[in-house]
Amino acid sequence: MDLISKIQKFHYSKLHFSALTVLFAPISFLYFIFISTKNFLYKINLLKSKKVDIKVICVGNLTTGGVGKTPVVIELANYLANSGEKPAIITRGYKGKLSNNSANITRDFSSILINDPILSGDEPNLIANSVNNTMVLVGRDRHKLALCAKENGATVILMDDGFTNRKLHKDQTILLFDYEKLVGNGCLLPLGPLREPMSEIKRADKILIINKTGNKVEIDEKLIKQFKFKDIFVCNVIPDVVKNQTNGNILSKGEKALAFTGIGSPNQFFNFLNKDFEILSQHSFQDHHSYTQEDIKKLNQNALKIGAKALITTTKDYVKIKDFNSSLDIYTLELKIDLNAEGILK
Repeated sequence: MDLISKIQKFHYSKLHFSALTVLFAPISFLYFIFISTKNFLYKINLLKSKKVDIKVICVGNLTTGGVGKTPVVIELANYLANSGEKPAIITRGYKGKLSNNSANITRDFSSILINDPILSGDEPNLIANSVNNTMVLVGRDRHKLALCAKENGATVILMDDGFTNRKLHKDQTILLFDYEKLVGNGCLLPLGPLREPMSEIKRADKILIINKTGNKVEIDEKLIKQFKFKDIFVCNVIPDVVKNQTNGNILSKGEKALAFTGIGSPNQFFNFLNKDFEILSQHSFQDHHSYTQEDIKKLNQNALKIGAKALITTTKDYVKIKDFNSSLDIYTLELKIDLNAEGILK
């Protein structure tokens, strides 16, 4: 288990006395002072969020790790587009190589302009390839991105992530939590997974619980008690098929395969696969891993050595490896999400 995995396990387990507790507690306290001071300055208007003239909807999370924002943003964008809006998605483009100081339009309303995950980042590239009639902009300055989107005809903005970024005024905030992890040990970084104190949940308009267990769940007393929030929705994420993106073939259930990914919460991905396939080996890379041809070569070698007949990864990983050579077919796990977009956006 690598260091990041150990820290994530620590964050999402019951807090107990350990060397990590002693190391992280003072840093967590200083972080609390910093983040609380920043929020107080916004509260008394010494710091002010900048507004644009169109609606801004933030899809964010209070915790670290992969919660599942990307498929939600895609679903909401397509819903808005189908409803006659012209949505624009603004995103940071983590680990992308485009200029942070520019408003980079990677997709306009009709076509993809920059179809390279190395440049835009893996998540913006996946989003650009998954939406219709939607603009996608990448950059650090969210206000600049929002202004650019408006100038280019957008009627509504979806802010991918950005709950802690208060520089751009949000008209609606949807805060996402993982159904199984929720808030972990309830502590602030680095002692726990929280980016902000739980008290800041009051800035959200809706709570969206992302359920990736594979079983449909409903709002229950546990969730109501946890958040003390009236507008709570559940998004059920359900595995669909494992598909070859090159030829469209569907991998037969029970097939022997090697699975790999570089996402924030890999265990849920592996759990989905282990229900229907014989996964002989699981490989976890760091979140947002930049793959090389050598990585794919080694995965192929390992797969052939253990008798695997295919490689399986996520759609987010696939956008970064689609041009690499592989002796085995590479499949992606396709997911269906059950999301009440209309209710959430009210």
